[in-house]
Amino acid sequence: MFGAILCNIRNSQDVRVGYRIGKLALNMVNQNDAFISELPFVYFVYYGQIATIFEPIQACLDQHTKAYELGMQLGKASISALHKQLLRVRELYTGGKNLLELKEEIDIDMKMAKHDLLPILGMKSQLCYEAVSNLIDGKLTTSKDIDRAGLYDPEGAYILSRVITLTFLGYFERAKHLVDDEGLKRSTGLKKSIPMFHACYIYFFYGISSIGLCRRKKLKHLPKNLKKISDVLENAGGFSEWNFRNKASL
Repeated sequence: MFGAILCNIRNSQDVRVGYRIGKLALNMVNQNDAFISELPFVYFVYYGQIATIFEPIQACLDQHTKAYELGMQLGKASISALHKQLLRVRELYTGGKNLLELKEEIDIDMKMAKHDLLPILGMKSQLCYEAVSNLIDGKLTTSKDIDRAGLYDPEGAYILSRVITLTFLGYFERAKHLVDDEGLKRSTGLKKSIPMFHACYIYFFYGISSIGLCRRKKLKHLPKNLKKISDVLENAGGFSEWNFRNKASL
């Protein structure tokens, strides 16, 4: 029941209502053992889709670990695997994890996904694995399978993973081109719009790449669309000062 409510809220314009309902669902599943079997799914929707808009991403990591462990105890391998994947990706986003350790853990996750026949988890873990590997090696490589992942990515995970990697490695022009190209496809209806959380982070790294590109080419003026990017981050800052407002200031 709680999972169905939260899934419906995910598509609502009033995400603050979703946040309040999500908190209510959390209180009920945490205080009543009769709902314990609902916890992994409620945590997945709440911490995976809603909480990160309002709460520090770092605060969600332990919750993904808790839901993963409980899901495995309940025999819910699929939902547990999704929590593990979200945990790894967010450890990459926050930058608080040793990359070598993260690479080893993702490798284990991919083997688990293959063993338990979880292809979606395997693909998303592969995205994160290649991003981490590229950052460790300091050079950009991409398998053909990962390059095709963008065709089946309504959540924007592929774009975000790539733009983070390209920005950190200094491929500013490629990062900007990637986001410009994807934005055109989405605006013409070829792809669905992506969640606000991913969109804000994509725009943030897009902005860094645009500024880096201007400095590299010694241009006098920043791209006009940087004002739009700044507006997106400032609006998001109304939800989470920790996640977004400081980035808008930067």
